Amino acid sequence: KKLTPKTRDYNLKLKKEEEGTSKKLEGAEFKINSPNGEVTQTTNASGEINIGPIAVTATGTDTITIEETKAPDGYEKIITAPITVQVTKVFENNTYKMSTAQITNAQTGASLTLSGNTITVTVENKLIPKTSEYNLKLIKVEEGTSNKLEGAEFKINSPNGEVTQT
Repeated sequence: KKLTPKTRDYNLKLKKEEEGTSKKLEGAEFKINSPNGEVTQTTNASGEINIGPIAVTATGTDTITIEETKAPDGYEKIITAPITVQVTKVFENNTYKMSTAQITNAQTGASLTLSGNTITVTVENKLIPKTSEYNLKLIKVEEGTSNKLEGAEFKINSPNGEVTQT
């Protein structure tokens, strides 16, 4: 009597974080192409997207592509090329299962961890610095007093250029 092979699933979890911090980012949009098909999803309040379960019914390799199509408001993408994850599937103890997973086109800002049957791909975004303005005010006074003086001419060189004002 031949044993029927068992199949195991694996899950893919996407985590979106601010670069250099562990702050989770909501609202990042990803296009994910896996053995389950292509989906476009947005990260939730925990900065996550969960794809799975993905069934393992044979040995070989699954290739998953993850493309960030839209960064959350106030952030910019670090990774512009799609991330390619390669999942190796094996047959052990009469069971088809996932054995390893890796990013095959390593890019700064993307990392992969494996815990049990869950592959977690973390993708970072760069915070766009906020801009602000400041004003410069010159007041000409008589030495030793607070008497304001009219008619003095100043040449002012600033990031906005050079101006002469009276």
